[in-house]
Amino acid sequence: MPGWGGPALPAQWTWTAEQPPWVGRGRELDQLERCWSAVEHGARQLVFVAAEAGAGKSRLVAEIARSLHTRGVPVLVGHCSSDLGLPFDPLAAPIRTLLTEAETGRFELPDTAEGTGDEARRLLRLLTSGESSAAPSQVNLEVQALAAVLATLAGACAGGPVVIVLEDLHWAAESGLRALRHIVERTADLPLFILVTHRNTAPDASEALSQVTTEMLRWPGTHVIPLHGLETAEVTTYLTAVGAGDAHLLGQVAETLRERTGGNPFLLGEVWRDVRDRGGLDRLASGRLDVPSTLQTLVRQRLGQLKPEHRRAMDLGAVIGESFDVPLISATATTTWPAESVYKALSAAVAEGLVVSDPDRLGLYRFPHALARQAVLQEMEPFVRASAHAAVAHALEGEGDVRDPGRLVQLAHHFSMAVGLGLEHRAATYLERA
Repeated sequence: MPGWGGPALPAQWTWTAEQPPWVGRGRELDQLERCWSAVEHGARQLVFVAAEAGAGKSRLVAEIARSLHTRGVPVLVGHCSSDLGLPFDPLAAPIRTLLTEAETGRFELPDTAEGTGDEARRLLRLLTSGESSAAPSQVNLEVQALAAVLATLAGACAGGPVVIVLEDLHWAAESGLRALRHIVERTADLPLFILVTHRNTAPDASEALSQVTTEMLRWPGTHVIPLHGLETAEVTTYLTAVGAGDAHLLGQVAETLRERTGGNPFLLGEVWRDVRDRGGLDRLASGRLDVPSTLQTLVRQRLGQLKPEHRRAMDLGAVIGESFDVPLISATATTTWPAESVYKALSAAVAEGLVVSDPDRLGLYRFPHALARQAVLQEMEPFVRASAHAAVAHALEGEGDVRDPGRLVQLAHHFSMAVGLGLEHRAATYLERA
């Protein structure tokens, strides 16, 4: 049976005029190409592309899917949303597309063990209707419908490989995860390439998805590709591609930009647009970077989820620096603030994705990148920020050797930032000693 071309790609994948430059990800693309080679030899491959929001998951799978589509490979796309999702998302849309393509004669919809092709059509429509139920009476019907899905996939793959892209699986309901596991387990010998994107950081990471992923990773042909921040050289390539300015400055500003954004491609683009509108490379070289409004809004929303006592721990952490520990936070309290309470407060901040804990040192926390810390600082009222600096300064005075040069610099900084609280003489003293 000759192959079929599949539907058109999503418009956002084909309209490239507004897309930022594509840089880096060479290793990841090489791994995907190796997986594709296995698919061409008839082995189903499932790839989870996992990272924080804005890391470029969708762009990576779009690039490989667009490349395969130009070679005539059918590409089916489904996605989950944080609300208004249908049962069996993100598989519902690819299944509906398969049904449409089969009904228009692109490939043959085969009979199943449960009945004819007409019965398979009925079952597929039922599965994607949004009326599915987890009631016991529906369980057997769901199994029959998934059998129809498997038969349809076999028909679609009869003429050659098929690609299925499933976006934002961290928002998938149990029905969608259950269906994906059922399909993956039973398609090992089909030329099927399933690409999944999902967020693996708080607050969006899904425990249910983590369990399903762990189970499926035991099966042949299942892989995880974690995306990390871009390296400084890749940020330099990005700046060159957007015409940032003189080449001799790019290395210096690229390091600054990577440090402030953590190499997150979305933040990189947001910061560069802001810098471009405010003076370009010269402003970037000066180190003056503003928090993008998108990040500021996100941080404001996440801070709003914290209890007041948890928010205070978050504020103090931001005042201390890009990393901070539990003992110093606890020492800032005017009354007893036991370590247990501080740990609970910071655990709440971790759950909201505001900070991350250091896996190698208990009690140490850090912001994902400098802009995240800056966003928290900007959400603090001036008096609250000054008071926090004073509290940190007094805590530092009460611990360690105040003759230590590094400690003197910290004390000078925090006392000088406690503006209007009558501590100017302390700031002057430590500035002189530092």
